[in-house]
Amino acid sequence: MGYIWATAQVGGDLWFPDQGGDTTNVIRAVNICNQCNHRLECAEWGIANERFGIWGGLTTVRREQIRRKRNIKLPRERSA
Repeated sequence: MGYIWATAQVGGDLWFPDQGGDTTNVIRAVNICNQCNHRLECAEWGIANERFGIWGGLTTVRREQIRRKRNIKLPRERSA
């Protein structure tokens, strides 16, 4: 499987695992990301724009740590 298109092949559940749940999918997603040619772009997108999921091999927690270090704040979500 080519890792450039692997993200589309494995389905959304892998990239958005339940927090506090089984880490198997997190490890699998990060391993796929680490072999992808677009990992850095995806990680930077996730840092700048995404609250949830695995982006460029970075978990929600890791992206938040990077945001704090870089002083990046995501816009608040709108109330329903």
